[in-house]
Amino acid sequence: MRSVYNDTLQKFDENLLKAEKALKLLSDMTNKGSIKAQARRQELFEALPKIGEALDTLNKGMAELTTGPYSDRLPRLQKVLTAGEPFDKETPKWCVMTYMREDPEHAGEAMHVKSVQHLVKSIQAASGVAKDHHGPRHEEFDIRTVEESGINEKPSVAAAALESNRKTGTLTKQSQKIFDDSIKLFEDNLPRAQELCSELEALSAEERHVTHGRRAAVELMQKLTRLREGMTHLAHGDHAFLEPAFGNTKRAARLLALLTAGSSFEEPRGGVLKLMAEDEEHLGQSANQAVVSNLIASYKVAAAVVSSSTAVSL
Repeated sequence: MRSVYNDTLQKFDENLLKAEKALKLLSDMTNKGSIKAQARRQELFEALPKIGEALDTLNKGMAELTTGPYSDRLPRLQKVLTAGEPFDKETPKWCVMTYMREDPEHAGEAMHVKSVQHLVKSIQAASGVAKDHHGPRHEEFDIRTVEESGINEKPSVAAAALESNRKTGTLTKQSQKIFDDSIKLFEDNLPRAQELCSELEALSAEERHVTHGRRAAVELMQKLTRLREGMTHLAHGDHAFLEPAFGNTKRAARLLALLTAGSSFEEPRGGVLKLMAEDEEHLGQSANQAVVSNLIASYKVAAAVVSSSTAVSL
């Protein structure tokens, strides 16, 4: 066990150093399309999945050996990915996320997106192990989003807090904040997601695969992921909590307009689902499908609330 641990830790450290070095060299290059830059890009995106593999190994049945690896390694890794910012915050600082956003055709290609999504999920699991062993951490390592892949998703602490109030039918101060934050996630991200969806719909299939189209698609999925987070929190709440969110509002209808242009899920006339069907290789990849599937499930809960509210008013 100790040998496996040491080998895995060495794999983590070696590839983290490679990623840090490659990213630093890329930051100093004005021409990101040069042969040298391409070589550094390849080194960077070869190192990241190996870091993820190492984290996966450390997270499997080795809890007693995970007190050491996370002293400064997770913050360093987050600095590579997001310049130290939370995963849900878009930063102008140079980092992997910025690189992928600025160069969606190369750095942001589907294989790289999938690798980074898997790495984020592994980091979340590792962060949980670190907290279990050390109590609350004080480093700036704030992961707020549900894991991008959507695989093995567990109800969040926020959702559990809402659920815990089912018996009383009232919102505690904590759950009220969660409720308000979830509504804010919806209102902050849906309008921009709708704009991006409309932009992509106006582009031809060829135009969607060049820089502007790829950048819009990446940002759209970021907004959908944030929407998914808010909707997941709300969907786990009692009817009493969902009623003020959706009962006498147009939020459910706006979400349906974004997803299908107001049509059925089976035969969407427009919206995100139609875009994904038209671009299975990028927008329609499995990780994105998981995000949208969760949004659809949450929408159906909201729609049921709207239906019930309408029936009562009649």
